[in-house]
Amino acid sequence: MERAEVILIVGIIVALIWLGACVIIEGKNRKYVIMTGVIIDIVLFLICRNWEMLCIGIFGGILCTPLCFFYSTRKFETAVRELKGVKNLMVALVIFCVMVFMTMSIATRS
Repeated sequence: MERAEVILIVGIIVALIWLGACVIIEGKNRKYVIMTGVIIDIVLFLICRNWEMLCIGIFGGILCTPLCFFYSTRKFETAVRELKGVKNLMVALVIFCVMVFMTMSIATRS
């Protein structure tokens, strides 16, 4: 595998692990997981400095929330219940999408 492929796979795996931790951890500790995700996004942005991919990640995360509702109402309700509200679900999806798109930007640059 090439270096870009490895970077992309590792980035997606880290983003999925972060999203899983965000769902599993409850209470005050979830705030720390979300802050960790924001810090990871900031570091990824500082590495690649690609505004277009940052905006695509933010808007993609915002658009993912209603798309989850149209896909399966039961799964959407479960996600909202797990994350204690639509706002928390939207924040988690935005952070996840930004992580993925920033990783894509870094992978295409190298």
